[in-house]
Amino acid sequence: MTYLSQFIEAGSIAESSAGSDFGGLGKEGLITVIFISVLLLVVFVWIINGTKKHD
Repeated sequence: MTYLSQFIEAGSIAESSAGSDFGGLGKEGLITVIFISVLLLVVFVWIINGTKKHD
């Protein structure tokens, strides 16, 4: 049990010392995630609007 707690503590120390912000992503990673999210949202709205029945 103590080994597991030491392993978790060592992992969190390594993660925090990596210097990456935003949950482990760097600035470029965050920009990429935001860009892909916006792109997927636009595609989703485009598909929903394209499949509506037109009277």
